[in-house]
Amino acid sequence: CRYGLGAVGLTMFVTCFGVECALLLEPLFANWWSSKITIDLMALLDANFAVAAFLISFGGLIGKVGPTQLVIITALESAVYSFNKRVVLMKCA
Repeated sequence: CRYGLGAVGLTMFVTCFGVECALLLEPLFANWWSSKITIDLMALLDANFAVAAFLISFGGLIGKVGPTQLVIITALESAVYSFNKRVVLMKCA
């Protein structure tokens, strides 16, 4: 109960930052930014699915890392998630 409000705040922080990273990085790996980045309902849903993966990782690290480390983890995980989704999984299917 000691970290309850901090956990809620950091969860909201990871969610907001993760959505922004996913919205920017998924089009990069999808079409190498050959066209404009479109933000529509499907892009926001895809970004929210990406953030779900980030929050699972955050759940394992809660109470051990600070906000600066969460920014680094979220940015790296967003890049790896987007690469895996767009390059590895979509090209193989």
